Amino acid sequence: MDGGASGTQDGSGESADTKPPADRQEGHPSDGLKKVLKSLGDLEDQNTELRSGIEDAQHRLSEAEEKMASLEEKYESLRKAQFNEVRSEGEGTQARSQAEGRPFWSRVSLAISENRRYLTVPITVNLARILVALILYFAHSSSGVFTTTYMDWQYAGGPLGEPFRIPVPAGHWSYLFFAWDSIWYIRIAQVGYYGTRFAFFPTLPLAIRFFYSFTMDFGLAAAIVSFLFGTLWIPFYQAVAEHHMRKDQALLNTLLCAFFPFVFLFTSVAYTESIFLLACVAAWYFYLKGKLPHSFTMIALATITRIYGIFMLIPVLLDLAAKKRWKETLYSLVPVFALFLWCFYCYISTGDWLAFRTVQVAYWGSPTLFSEFVAKFFAGGPIAWNASTAFILAFTAVAVYLAFASWEVDKKLGSFAIVGVISNLFVGYIWSYTRHLTFFFPTWLVVKPSNKHLVAATCVLFLLCSVVLWNQFIMRQWIA
Repeated sequence: MDGGASGTQDGSGESADTKPPADRQEGHPSDGLKKVLKSLGDLEDQNTELRSGIEDAQHRLSEAEEKMASLEEKYESLRKAQFNEVRSEGEGTQARSQAEGRPFWSRVSLAISENRRYLTVPITVNLARILVALILYFAHSSSGVFTTTYMDWQYAGGPLGEPFRIPVPAGHWSYLFFAWDSIWYIRIAQVGYYGTRFAFFPTLPLAIRFFYSFTMDFGLAAAIVSFLFGTLWIPFYQAVAEHHMRKDQALLNTLLCAFFPFVFLFTSVAYTESIFLLACVAAWYFYLKGKLPHSFTMIALATITRIYGIFMLIPVLLDLAAKKRWKETLYSLVPVFALFLWCFYCYISTGDWLAFRTVQVAYWGSPTLFSEFVAKFFAGGPIAWNASTAFILAFTAVAVYLAFASWEVDKKLGSFAIVGVISNLFVGYIWSYTRHLTFFFPTWLVVKPSNKHLVAATCVLFLLCSVVLWNQFIMRQWIA
């Protein structure tokens, strides 16, 4: 029958078989509400994250605005400084063009005017030296007679057993400027080399002998050498410092360096430090100016003043190699030849090419940081711990740090400082570290002072310490 074949239908005319199953029917209204609430929660979380991001961006923007303001201030300060420099250079160029054809003294006056910033530190330091010398002279005078420990001092002359008297009369004011090694240099200037005197390099005796030929007074000649070379290094150093910092910072840096007690003392008395420092700084100055013959001549002078001067070849040769200026590296033969001449003189006089080192080790010994502390520590030997030892070790640590820090200032100059300082630790006389390590000048380029008042106060403190050191020095108390 048709009704049975077609299946049962309801009143609506739809077949019962076509009704959707229960699981395909629409969900409960609460399910839709849950979905809406979940979406609102997600939106609120996103809104919170967005607000946090906006606050973070605002904070960063505020920091960026502060940095921008600081940079704008620095830029404005630098722009003004550069403008003043350009203006002064322009005025100097105009003045030079106007001075052409004028008398000699007019040109000298112009040169002084253009470089007067290089006169500030030398004048200040020399006035301080004169002040300290006067203080010590009157402090050591009794009934109008000046006296120090070294007057009428006689020395046995080491293995030769030959006593000698210092060729300066007792009571002479020049005793303010020499003691300890100074005596050896003056004696060499007087009679030449023999025996234990080969431990001392020839530049300072030659300089004293040169001025003696004019003054006929060894004490006065030694004082002239002290003041002359102790002054000449200052403008060269300041000019080099200006390549690494602003001119005002370079001036303050030079003041700190010149007034540092060990620098102040050993560039004031008849020691090799002033000539060594002048030669090293001038060598780099002339190299920067493109005057290679002058530069290598200064390196030769440094080498025959102190053996460490040969290390000034390192920064110069590194720079020449980087620029592939191979032919100009032949200038390095000048300091090498100077060292060869000194060694050859030692050989023909003693039969020992390295007599300066042999005599030093045999007569004074060669205590180093490693022999006195490191080796003894691991060997279980006694170590002399006292205030002086602690000071030397602390001073050495600072010097090593500054040497490596100078690498960041100038990698080429830093190599000179690092090699010089480290070599001292292995072969240098430990009780002279405070003197030797001070004079590797790149270590000072790390300091870039800006506060004039702080620098002035520091220099005054340094000067007071220098008075104490200088007094100990002339009273034959070991300094460095």
